[in-house]
Amino acid sequence: MKAKYYFYSIVGTCLALLFISSTDAQGVVDRDYAGRSISSLYESYEDMLSDRPSTLKVNQQNNMQDLGNFSVGPTSFTLHMNPGEERTLQVQLTNREGELSGYRLLTEDFDADDSLGGAPRFHGVRSSGPYPARDWIEPEIKEVALRHGERAFISIKVRVPEDSEPGDHQAALIVEKYQLKKDLTGGFNIIPRVAALFIITVRGEVVADGQLTNLSTERFVNWAYPVNFTLEAINNGTIHIQTTGNIVISNIFGITVDEIPIREWYVLRNSLRTRHLSWNPKFALGYYNATTDLQLVTFAGGLAPEQLSTSFWVIPIFVILIAIFAIFLVSYLVQIFFSNFELRRKRDDKSEEGKKKEQRGKSR
Repeated sequence: MKAKYYFYSIVGTCLALLFISSTDAQGVVDRDYAGRSISSLYESYEDMLSDRPSTLKVNQQNNMQDLGNFSVGPTSFTLHMNPGEERTLQVQLTNREGELSGYRLLTEDFDADDSLGGAPRFHGVRSSGPYPARDWIEPEIKEVALRHGERAFISIKVRVPEDSEPGDHQAALIVEKYQLKKDLTGGFNIIPRVAALFIITVRGEVVADGQLTNLSTERFVNWAYPVNFTLEAINNGTIHIQTTGNIVISNIFGITVDEIPIREWYVLRNSLRTRHLSWNPKFALGYYNATTDLQLVTFAGGLAPEQLSTSFWVIPIFVILIAIFAIFLVSYLVQIFFSNFELRRKRDDKSEEGKKKEQRGKSR
């Protein structure tokens, strides 16, 4: 089945910083270099470039901007496979660092961290996650050097064991900056890492069980825009859930005034996922209601989620102050106008009365 790109908006390009500790260069094995002694590492990226396999497809991207980083794409794959099945995929690695650099490829299991709203939690190269699949993923190379603007097209083999259990298995292909020998001679190093996530659903008897659990606003009375929402969903099944649809905003009369779209929102197996949303209208004033219009889709079919709703007020204080000031100003100007009009009328009346008295005096 076709792999789906771009899920986990909060993953996107999953950049993390990892502190790696090392001591001396006397054959000490680094924690993440998995069995390789520091003395066996490359001295320079030029040496690493000379060992780049000729079978690896690499293209030079013209006019590549120096962004001081590297990119990996796609950032996610969702696969449905049978036990014993094998597939070959492709990941693109691009150097945007402005100079020659080296990269290392490794695999780790991951699951959802409920304490972080369902964000991915990685288990390292030597630990297994609750739904392991890191040994199923094999990149064609373990390390590679690229010049600025070069893009490597790396083949990734995914093999599902014959005895694998049905349901989701989760692993990540981690690409990190390669550490030269001189970089690992002591102290701490900060290593940029980028992850491409793999959710591999093994066909068989699976459980699809999930629901929406909460829709709430940050404040019941909102004195300014935007209005912030929290949406929560729980997955008690053995396969991931894809949530799509809209949050419908209606006014006090029940008329729909806006919709907040939700696309490609995944809830991993056995996890609680939280998503923060914002509604930033051009203008809003009064009482509103937000209602979920969402579908929960799984490999085994759709689920019928309970419709959730929450109510809130929008009273933009700045707009209210401007309106009050405008009303006060208009009222003040109207009072001045009518006061001046009344004064002129009285003066005109007195002047007219004086003229009449003068005429009566002359007539006598």
